Amino acid sequence: STQSTWGAANASMRSLFSGRGVHQDDVALVLRVRRDALLGSVSAALQTKSPEELFRPLVVVFEGEPAEDAGGPRRELFQLLLHEATDPSIGMFTTNALGYTWFAEGGEHLLKQYRLVGMLFGLALYNDVLVGLTLPPALFRHLLGRPVRAEHLQEVDPGLARGLADLLAFEESDEMTVEDTYCRNFAVSPSTAIPDSPMPLRELIPNGRKIALTAENRELYAEKYAQHVLNPPALAAFKEGFWQVASTSRHVLNLLSPEEFEVLLTGVPTLDLAALRRETRYVGFTPDSLTVRHFWEVAATLDARQLLRFATGAERVPTQGVKSLRFTIARAGDDPRLLPVAHTCFNQLDLPDYRDHDLLKRKLELALTHSSGFGLQ
Repeated sequence: STQSTWGAANASMRSLFSGRGVHQDDVALVLRVRRDALLGSVSAALQTKSPEELFRPLVVVFEGEPAEDAGGPRRELFQLLLHEATDPSIGMFTTNALGYTWFAEGGEHLLKQYRLVGMLFGLALYNDVLVGLTLPPALFRHLLGRPVRAEHLQEVDPGLARGLADLLAFEESDEMTVEDTYCRNFAVSPSTAIPDSPMPLRELIPNGRKIALTAENRELYAEKYAQHVLNPPALAAFKEGFWQVASTSRHVLNLLSPEEFEVLLTGVPTLDLAALRRETRYVGFTPDSLTVRHFWEVAATLDARQLLRFATGAERVPTQGVKSLRFTIARAGDDPRLLPVAHTCFNQLDLPDYRDHDLLKRKLELALTHSSGFGLQ
């Protein structure tokens, strides 16, 4: 059954990505990075690594920060890198109305960067770190070598998908033909062009500039246009980088459906706060402590993804569910001046015993706002 296949594949994946198969378990892939130049420093560091080194367990060191990487710095690095890579001002990715992130058109001059992002996805998977992006199912179909058809355009560019559907449904008359109404040929310009950057027309078929769009060829136009958007050059560079790291696990990944692969890489998209509360452990508190009750009341009013990121370093729940987080709330004295502190390496929240609902709310919101870095831990 699908469930048993997924269970077996998931177990195999966790085994492969736990560091087994590394010839020397005490040897790691160490990345020393700077917060003020993340993409550049990571890219430079990876260029010095041999293919064999990429399969070692990853250890992240932020320059000038004391945290040892038991998981927290590693998760934060991926968060920060992907946040930087998806910054609209860079022009590598766009986010559509459905919230899906996809490759920006016209990014051919950034192929090295796309390859780097693909490597980061592979490293995240290999090191059991969830990718904090909402990605369209079409991407996972691409990675698994499954067919990606025009119908999947809705996930990537819903506006273009609607426009092509309108074209196909257009009813001609003597006064209004497809050719006269649309005035298009088989050459298109990128719809997500970066201002002031050169964006040449892309021909969908040979000599496309000279072939007018008509009622007779509109189905071909819609198909070619959809495939043009669904198969950008950036995707090929991304896939190359991903499989450079994940190639040894291709046979396991091929056991998964695109939907299962998505959950494995990005985690469960929703947080069941009630389930997390049931599974939470306490040190110095009990489930009935006043401050603990206040905490869960306040948590219900907050952005669940922001709270999860603060406490665990990831915005989503692993495939194994909230129980696998082993989330712990530990009493950290009773000084009302202190802020809550998260130890993301261990999914532990140190919470002062405020014993006041409004004070806890203010302190927790302040901690969430200033949660980047490990220097205060």
